[in-house]
Amino acid sequence: MIELEPPIGERELPAVFPSPFDGTPHPIARRAAEQLLAELRRMPLDEGKMFGVLVVRDAGGRLGYLQAFSGMLAGRWTREGFAPPLFDAAAWERMWPAGQAALREHDQRLAAIDADGDRARRRMRLEGAASVWASMSRALRDKHKANKAARDAARAAGGADAEALAQQSRADTAE
Repeated sequence: MIELEPPIGERELPAVFPSPFDGTPHPIARRAAEQLLAELRRMPLDEGKMFGVLVVRDAGGRLGYLQAFSGMLAGRWTREGFAPPLFDAAAWERMWPAGQAALREHDQRLAAIDADGDRARRRMRLEGAASVWASMSRALRDKHKANKAARDAARAAGGADAEALAQQSRADTAE
C-alpha cells in the first residue's frame, strides 16, 4: 500500500466511495491517481499503458492506495510497488512460445489465402452475384408494391373479386 501525501483526515472520507464507473472520481481517488502520474512521469515509458489506483485502508487503519498496470511494463509482468498480475505468469511463459508459433502459422495461412489469385476471382464473382441479387430483390419488392397498390385501388373502386385479389396477394407473398 502506498500512503497518500499529505495524509487524508477522517472528515474527508466518504461513508462509501462512489463507483469508479459513475463518471467523476472521488477527490481522494483523484489524488491517488495524480500521485501515480507523478511517479510515471519519472519512468521511461515507451508505449501506451493502462494504469489504475484503488483507495484502501490497511489493517492498522492507515489510508492509502494500490496501483496496478495492464499487461507488461518495460518487458516485465511485475514491478516494485505495483499489484502483481492476476494470473500465473510462469504458466503464461510456458504457453507463450507455442501460442506465438500457432499465431505465426495462422498468419502464414492468411497470407497464402490473400495471395491466392483464384480467391480474388471468386470474391469478384460473389460480389457480382450479390449485386445482381440485390437488384432483383429491389425489382421484386417494387413489383409487389405496385401489385398491392393496384389491388387497393380495385377494392376502393368496388366490384372487384375479393377472392381473386386475395389470391394475387398470396401469390406475391409466395414469390
